Amino acid sequence: MSATKFNQIYPKRGMPFKITDYPASVQKIWHEKCRSVEEIVAHLPSKLSFAAAFLGAQPRAFLRALGKREDFEKIECFASFFIEPYDFLKFPNLHYLAFYYGPIERMLQDVLHKTIDYLPKQYTQIDRCVSHYSPEYCIQSVCVPDEDGYVNLGLNSAADEPYLRSCLADPNHKVILEINAYNPWVAGDSSLGDHKIHLSEVDYVYENHEPLFQLPAIIPTEKEKSIAEFASQYIKDGDTIQFGIGGIPNYIATQITNRKNLGIHTEMLSDWIVDLSELGVVTNNAKGHRDGVSVCGFVIGTDRLYDWIDRNPNVCILPIAEVNTPHIIAKCKNFISINATLMIDFNGQACSEALGYRQYSGPGGQFEFVQGAYLSPGGCSILCLKSSAMVKDKLSSNILPSLPPGAPVTVPRVFTNIVVTEYGTAELLHIGKSQRVHELIRIAHPQFRTELIDTAQKLGLWDTSQGFETVSQKVFYESISFLSKLKKHFSIRRLAARLFK
Repeated sequence: MSATKFNQIYPKRGMPFKITDYPASVQKIWHEKCRSVEEIVAHLPSKLSFAAAFLGAQPRAFLRALGKREDFEKIECFASFFIEPYDFLKFPNLHYLAFYYGPIERMLQDVLHKTIDYLPKQYTQIDRCVSHYSPEYCIQSVCVPDEDGYVNLGLNSAADEPYLRSCLADPNHKVILEINAYNPWVAGDSSLGDHKIHLSEVDYVYENHEPLFQLPAIIPTEKEKSIAEFASQYIKDGDTIQFGIGGIPNYIATQITNRKNLGIHTEMLSDWIVDLSELGVVTNNAKGHRDGVSVCGFVIGTDRLYDWIDRNPNVCILPIAEVNTPHIIAKCKNFISINATLMIDFNGQACSEALGYRQYSGPGGQFEFVQGAYLSPGGCSILCLKSSAMVKDKLSSNILPSLPPGAPVTVPRVFTNIVVTEYGTAELLHIGKSQRVHELIRIAHPQFRTELIDTAQKLGLWDTSQGFETVSQKVFYESISFLSKLKKHFSIRRLAARLFK
């Protein structure tokens, strides 16, 4: 990966932006492209279809302005994980197609009973799905331009960048960029576009300089700390790791500060990377693929992270196909994938995205990283599971004989490797069905173990038998050869009788 050229006009994010600081050639393009967001929204077609980047790269001013225009006949929106309750989401003529749910989507679905058209896709499938529908507009929040007129795509590459680039190449599609000086300039790969595009390529830009969305570190519960302690034992010196955000990964980061030469190849990069890098734990020297840099698909966290990642040559943000594709993940040696799941059944099937038919989040890249870890030399995948949860004010086990009706399988049983609860670890990958049940019940909540054992016994999954415990079993088995010959003899005689009838 060649060295990235950073913005030379502004040495850091958040500096006051003035187009007059730029060369005349860039100013000329800017004045051709720049409009107010209100003007842009006013001239959108009344039947609008658009794709918007998610989380930190969300074009917030555009999405707010949509709600102020009331004459849309129809809006078709492709997005995920909205960070504000935008007014346009209440429009009755809105068709919202989402790939991943956050709190806003769950509120719309569960409280307000607004139908969201959930599209079940792994992360690497989203770009192709959006291209199938081909929304006319693509909108994303980006950095201020550099001295050559290039804008960096900031916090998100993921599935958004490929579709954005396809829209740039198609005159029937339009790209609108929100310019925000608070966005960090994040290094890319020059062979993949260097995570930047030129102002001349887009249709419109508008300014919206506001502090970035903050997702502060979640304080882990005692249960999460226990899970994290068990999971962290699998991370060794020289491993390449992937995990996301939440109480468990945050606490894992505090448990591996004595490791050496860790590498990062992860879908989501969050605040934990700052401490591990500053302590010298993360060096990326032993990965075997893209050595020397922490690889991610998108970034979300707090200003501490955004300041650290800004113009940091040791970080590389790439399109999700370069991050989540299993055979690419497998190029990393000793790859350790750590993800959360909601429930698991006796087979080892894990559901990480829904509660029955009720969508809760999405598969994201979980299964892709599980597969990649399986293919990686020395790799393994870990699913972190809280052993129980409160359901309708009643404690319920998250280890179940079978998944509830409607619950999708996020990780199939043939790939489930290590399951961790606050009561221990169960290594399932290379053991049989009955052993899996024993191991899972061993790490279940103590309140439910007896009930789970009773169910397993009724299903014939608990007690084991060597067979041949009775004389009749032995006699029957020893007579199989004779019975087979006798059956064959009479079958031949019946066939002959039919032929020479």
